[in-house]
Amino acid sequence: MKNIKLFTLQATGTLFYQGLSLVFNFFLNVIIARSLGPAGKGLFSVYILIPSLLSMLLTLSIDESNVYFASKGYRIRDIFLTNFFYTLLASGMLFAAFTSSPTIFSYFFKNIGNQYLFSAILITPFFLFFRNIRTIFLGANRVGIFNFLDTLRIGILLLLVYFMLFFEGKKVHYALQAINYHIMLASAFALFAIIPLFKEGDIHIPLKKLLGKELRYGIRAYLGITMNFFNRRLDVFILNYFKTPYEVGIYSISTAMAELIWKIPNSIATPLFPHVARQKREESIKFTLLITRFTFFLIVIVAIFMAWIGKPFILIVFGKNFIPSFSPFLWLLPGVIFLSIGRVLSAFFHGINKPEYGSFFTIISVTFTVILDFLLIPLYGAKGAAIASTIAYSVSGLIATLLFSYEAKVPFYVLFVPPIKDLLHMFRKIFRKIQ
Repeated sequence: MKNIKLFTLQATGTLFYQGLSLVFNFFLNVIIARSLGPAGKGLFSVYILIPSLLSMLLTLSIDESNVYFASKGYRIRDIFLTNFFYTLLASGMLFAAFTSSPTIFSYFFKNIGNQYLFSAILITPFFLFFRNIRTIFLGANRVGIFNFLDTLRIGILLLLVYFMLFFEGKKVHYALQAINYHIMLASAFALFAIIPLFKEGDIHIPLKKLLGKELRYGIRAYLGITMNFFNRRLDVFILNYFKTPYEVGIYSISTAMAELIWKIPNSIATPLFPHVARQKREESIKFTLLITRFTFFLIVIVAIFMAWIGKPFILIVFGKNFIPSFSPFLWLLPGVIFLSIGRVLSAFFHGINKPEYGSFFTIISVTFTVILDFLLIPLYGAKGAAIASTIAYSVSGLIATLLFSYEAKVPFYVLFVPPIKDLLHMFRKIFRKIQ
């Protein structure tokens, strides 16, 4: 009961911060869409995606390693220094690669000017630093700070975009400058917040050895984390390649609405990873089974509600130019439900030191994404991207349930049983305690 209370508090806190981030993102999307139109919204989406993608590729999943080793009691100071020096090394490699072969980057990131591409490369180290340092707080059981930092980052971006567009002028390059400034400020806040934790942790080993440990864990998770990113973002690149920024802008609203639902399982999976890492195996299996069933039940209800209000919501908030976003959104919903289950189970696999499971089911999913994107996007545009994604997401979630079934020695279908008995049992316990 104590574990459930603590986890519920952490998950609720995470959901609160993610809800706040959602509000910030909502207003950010409205401002960008109404100020710059579909084409400008598409360029904004591609620009911020570049450093996000590159930082994810460069990190080698050390950010995931940070959670695991901080949860196990390694010194926070050592983990920070390891990440700091690794960020410098990885950034140097990125700049060398871009300087020697800029045409390769230009080929993959089409429909974006060279000056914007160069700017996106320059700010990538800040994205990498923020990404890595933030996860140390999660491993140190500072879930609130971990969530606050990302909410703060989005809040800063919202304010900067608002002031840049409405005081400097409604031009896309001002919105892109806001992206650069916001990640610099967010990184400074993360650095300021991590220093008081330097004395925590009992296990001390040389930094070189710690880096080796982090890389060995991270590489097993890396393929899955990387493929999961592509699983959710590759369609944007392919859509941008075959179509236009207008089509990307339409699709970006569809995915933004689908990711409203994604916030729920993400808020649950965030504290679940370190929670499982600190538990015994049998306890972690029972706990994950309970949490996953609740998640699936909740996500289905929310998805039905979103489908009901989706079209008038788009019309009122984003305007009639974005009405075509509703059809791709509907196609994305089934996949988002199954992807949510995969997200929760992936946190379990990472917590039991088997991150390679996440890599396995995500690789299969990305294979479906790539094949279907190339088949459907040239024919159907944003709608084709949504169909391809929902099939890939569903495959990912179903394979994740089969792997959990194998690992936990339970039938896979129990993850999809409505948790009515669990709810009644929990309410009885609460009622008895009140009496």
